[in-house]
Amino acid sequence: MVSTKQGYLATNIAQNVQIPHGVSFHFRRTGTSLWVDLGDLGGDVSIEPTVDFFEFQSRRSGLRGVSKRILSSRGITIEATLNEVAPENIRLAFFGGAETSANATLYETAIPAKVGAGAGTWTLPDTTGVTIDSVRSIDGESTYTDGVEYTDAAGVLTAEATGAMFDAAVGTRVHVTYSIAKTDIKKFEMLSTTTQEGAAQFQIRNNNGGLGQIYELDSVHVAPNGALNVPVEDPQSLPVTLTAQEVNGLFGRVYYFDV
Repeated sequence: MVSTKQGYLATNIAQNVQIPHGVSFHFRRTGTSLWVDLGDLGGDVSIEPTVDFFEFQSRRSGLRGVSKRILSSRGITIEATLNEVAPENIRLAFFGGAETSANATLYETAIPAKVGAGAGTWTLPDTTGVTIDSVRSIDGESTYTDGVEYTDAAGVLTAEATGAMFDAAVGTRVHVTYSIAKTDIKKFEMLSTTTQEGAAQFQIRNNNGGLGQIYELDSVHVAPNGALNVPVEDPQSLPVTLTAQEVNGLFGRVYYFDV
């Protein structure tokens, strides 16, 4: 017999099984008005409500028993892994300070091939602001000297008639190490700020329909969470932890809608 009392309506499992296919993370730093989409996320996103209780135990009936359980602390912790190595993501993962302009020297290696016989040339991939550090044979056995075996003009090496590189066959490769002066670089100081705070929003969508969700937090503290690995073949990832902060007695809200 099915009860006709209110509150006995069963949920529909066919509608409520959720497999989120689309999760996006948006962040707005305190003091700014711009929401930044932090891009693709790696692995699972963990949204964990954290609550503690004070339990009052009565001895009135002889044995102790819980007669009142009172919420004593509350919070929300979110763990996520950023898969897109964008400037804002790197700053969050390294607890970085303000972004400023900078100069730096990049060190590169190239193995160019000779074009043309005799006084043919080897052209580096970069030809602006290049400083040649060394030129060696491909097997590393011979080191060539600027002004003797070759001359360098803006990253283009030309074989000198009196040197060993002059008689090298067309297509012969050499091993070149060089540096480039860069003046259009941005930088920030690592672990130089005392806090990273702002508003956060996670949007969850389901390809199979169902319930869409938006978790909106008015104030979060963002910090690194574990090692910042630089794998050889897998995407570089930047793990972070968000700790919700109470604002005027509130943490945020959850929106939900039919997809």
